[in-house]
Amino acid sequence: MRRKFTFVELLLTLAAISLLATVAVPSVTSTINALQNRGVQDRILYNISRIRSSALETDSEYTVTLSSSGYLIEGPLIRGKMRANLFPKNIRLIRTSINPIVFDGNGHATPARLFFKNEEFGTHFIVDIDLTQTVTGR
Repeated sequence: MRRKFTFVELLLTLAAISLLATVAVPSVTSTINALQNRGVQDRILYNISRIRSSALETDSEYTVTLSSSGYLIEGPLIRGKMRANLFPKNIRLIRTSINPIVFDGNGHATPARLFFKNEEFGTHFIVDIDLTQTVTGR
């Protein structure tokens, strides 16, 4: 003979599942936020490193002008003089310690600190650009 579940057993099971979901959802959300912020940091740092390399290779000056939605690059290897790079639509540059960032022919630039806000999650993150040593994000 098959045993059937009682109403109380079903309620207890639903309560346990609800409790687990309540604990798991914030953890998943914060992980997605951290991964998204890290992806933006990595893309910016990669592009800055490429700009620095171009300045070194051509012994020319490159300029990176920042705005809240992205940045423009000026330099001799860029067709049409400028190339726009947009941040993802939910990422906004709040402020920067220096603007524009200018790379000389030796690849040197004044260190800069960029402050961002992820508007989807309401979090902030910082990208440090110090090319006297290395380029880092946190």
